[in-house]
Amino acid sequence: MSRENYEEIVRYFVSMVDQIPESRWGDHGLGEWSLRDLVGHASRAMLTVDMYTNKPSQKSVTGYNVTATNNDPNEVAKSVVERGREAGKALGEEPSVAVREIAERVLAKLPTVPDDFPVETPFGTVLFGDYLPTRVLELTIHSLDIARAAGLEVTAPERPMVETLDTLGRTAVRRGNGPTVALALTGRAPLPADFSLVLGGAR
Repeated sequence: MSRENYEEIVRYFVSMVDQIPESRWGDHGLGEWSLRDLVGHASRAMLTVDMYTNKPSQKSVTGYNVTATNNDPNEVAKSVVERGREAGKALGEEPSVAVREIAERVLAKLPTVPDDFPVETPFGTVLFGDYLPTRVLELTIHSLDIARAAGLEVTAPERPMVETLDTLGRTAVRRGNGPTVALALTGRAPLPADFSLVLGGAR
């Protein structure tokens, strides 16, 4: 269902961005980001799908986030923050228009990319069918971030939210945090301070 969920959350994300008042783009968004930076960063969940599917990777499939675990977390976080700022600037004078144009381009391309297309990312090489759920997660979580920052009503679509939680659960188990998350979600123990399943913090 990832393709359907991706399309649904892309359209939801676009609708959220359309609601951001012109006067709010410079407001605080998340962490070190302004609201513009945050939207720019979130738009990368569309831009990377577009860019990474231009040419199939010649590298062996490793799985997403495999190489990231070998990097300095602080350096990963810094690079994520900077890429978000650059992406925010790239949206230009009419961010919502730019976001809509990106979305239309990516959704038009989506049906042409097979699930077994090898995608090369900075965090490992993965098949497109396995990469797309991570983009559903990104857009779902950052749509919630944007809603909070801009003071918008949040009614996240159900299917992308279910896939997001499924992806987070799988990530927790893969990293050895399954019991920690399961106990927290059932009210048996709190999560450790600053616990996150996302490398690079805000990413």
